[in-house]
Amino acid sequence: MADGPQLEHGYTRIANTLLEGLLAYPFAGGELRLVLGVIRLTYGWGQKARLLRIKELAKLAGLHPRYARRLLKRLARDRIVERHPISRVRVVIGLNKEFSTWRLRQIPKH
Repeated sequence: MADGPQLEHGYTRIANTLLEGLLAYPFAGGELRLVLGVIRLTYGWGQKARLLRIKELAKLAGLHPRYARRLLKRLARDRIVERHPISRVRVVIGLNKEFSTWRLRQIPKH
């Protein structure tokens, strides 16, 4: 019988204040899933930034690669992620942990 998720099978360490910043930000669409994927593939390996294939990140986030690429550009423009393209399919990416520098968006009123 499986014993469920265990820390000894891997974990991602993240500061509580950064997690609270993520919770407070008005992400749209698949942006939060993409950011969580970036955190998993960087902080989850003890790295601040990492060379990734967009396809790998998109698959982890459950997004189409073209859509993931477009969202990454938006997240970089809003200073949530730091993105340095190497080629059309590979990018060095990391989370900008200084959430006070993130560009704030207007939250739509319903």
